[in-house]
Amino acid sequence: MDLLYDTNILIEAVKLSQNDEKVFWKKVNPQRKKEFISVVTYAEIKVITICNAWGNNRIEKLNTLFEEIQIIPISPKIIEAYVEIDVCSRGKHSEIAIMKDNQKMSAIEMGKNDLWIAATAHSLSCQLVTTDDDFDHLKNIFIAVNKIDRDKNGAIIL
Repeated sequence: MDLLYDTNILIEAVKLSQNDEKVFWKKVNPQRKKEFISVVTYAEIKVITICNAWGNNRIEKLNTLFEEIQIIPISPKIIEAYVEIDVCSRGKHSEIAIMKDNQKMSAIEMGKNDLWIAATAHSLSCQLVTTDDDFDHLKNIFIAVNKIDRDKNGAIIL
């Protein structure tokens, strides 16, 4: 299964030293599968670079990643997946219910960027690689999720 990276994966990668970055990518993609990001991730991280005044080193590392990872534009298939995931997350899907401890959950609030990212992963049948919990309710329903763990201080566990 190919991989689609959440925005936080790229942010973490560019923060690491060169040696730690190599270890990180071996952990994230040990089999060197195809790598993708949503155009939404591309836009989101561009905003982050400006708002957080990233230096040239991080921006260069990020641009190198953009050359190596395919950026997926929004398509009609992704729009359809977005609608289905959003309706399901709101607890309004006629056929799919989000369950927790064998009980139907009423609704899960998702950020719009996360919805687009999940819809992209779903439409491409990619495993979504992330560091956060925002996609947990979609796991094994709409998408496969590979959550990269953090330590108690918030650092990626290499």
